[in-house]
Amino acid sequence: MVRFKLKECIIRPFKKTDINALYKNIKSYNVIRYTTIPYPYKKKGAKEFVEEALKNYRKRKKTDIVFAIEINNEVNGAIGIHEIEEHKAKIGYWLNDKYWNKGIMSKVVKKVSSYAFNTLKLKRLEAPVHPKNIGSMKVLEKNGFKLEGKFMKYEYHRGKLSDTYFFGKVK
Repeated sequence: MVRFKLKECIIRPFKKTDINALYKNIKSYNVIRYTTIPYPYKKKGAKEFVEEALKNYRKRKKTDIVFAIEINNEVNGAIGIHEIEEHKAKIGYWLNDKYWNKGIMSKVVKKVSSYAFNTLKLKRLEAPVHPKNIGSMKVLEKNGFKLEGKFMKYEYHRGKLSDTYFFGKVK
């Protein structure tokens, strides 16, 4: 499986031993408030997430690939390529808030986008973003993603129907 070493972090497949660190570093409301990740996050959710990632790694035809973002020898984030089809996929990510505003996620998105275009041979990546998630929008824009539109009342977010911005990048 693929593994990338950046100066700030390692992007790698999840391992069973990541469950505790995943649980510890994702459960902050600040980290997941603009995602569809359930809150409060349960340890059972971390276990199921890692098990699903491991199962997907073994599939011949991959529809989802999720990478751990390892900083200081533990999982402090994740990035996934989801709903992979013949030519397109969605990208989503999160990072422990103590590592925000350091340029880490911008570099991770750049590396994983390059992998999606050059290795998976995708022609399009899409990124749905909550309208209040300004940080994520900046990460995408730094990586050449363009705002393509706003879907009104697109998905439930924390019990309320919310709009979603869609960013896209094509090769």
